[in-house]
Amino acid sequence: MTGEQAERRSKGSSISRVLKIVEAVAQSEQALSPAELAFMLDIPKPSIHRLQQQLQADGYLQMDLRGLIVPSDRLQRIAMGKALRHSILQRVARETGKTCGIVIPDGIDMVY
Repeated sequence: MTGEQAERRSKGSSISRVLKIVEAVAQSEQALSPAELAFMLDIPKPSIHRLQQQLQADGYLQMDLRGLIVPSDRLQRIAMGKALRHSILQRVARETGKTCGIVIPDGIDMVY
């Protein structure tokens, strides 16, 4: 393994980089530039640009009018899915006076 390959591996896989970018954009209170993301995440600018373009093409991120990166509608829907289910459970619990929850299969286990 060359030194460059070892350094690339130590900075994380493409998948972990993509998830870091999505997480940073989703949690940011303001739109971010590719340079800000590169600095925040310690990912080279060319990699940020390449991954950001792929995330845009896949509909997870978009550019605002100033050319800054913001969550797309698709990413917003993913985030809202959990909040929507939670609000429905809260309403059902309020209306019935009972505790409500969801159990989801996770491999051979169940997650409450």
